[in-house]
Amino acid sequence: MAERIRLALCGTSVTTNSGLKLSVSCTVGFACFPFLHDAPTVGTWEDVLGLADAALYASKRLSRNSWAGCVAAAGATAEVFGVVHDSPEHLEARGLVEFLRSAPRRFATATE
Repeated sequence: MAERIRLALCGTSVTTNSGLKLSVSCTVGFACFPFLHDAPTVGTWEDVLGLADAALYASKRLSRNSWAGCVAAAGATAEVFGVVHDSPEHLEARGLVEFLRSAPRRFATATE
């Protein structure tokens, strides 16, 4: 779905009132709600929105016109909501989430 949204928006153009033509790009971050399938009442939609936001910023670091999604890893617990602001690599390394990406490249770190 994220790729279909990205494709529908990118490549289009917008013309400003002054006649300047701008190309549209689209970067998407997503997470499913409920996030924990085995415990659907754990975590609010605001918690999951934080995970989608982390995926969006990870996608922006990946490249322009891309998408990334955050899904619960097997055996993930409510602990994931307490560490939402960790880097994608850290969340994955702890076995809390898996990040799906539109490109097979790794995420860039904040220092790159």
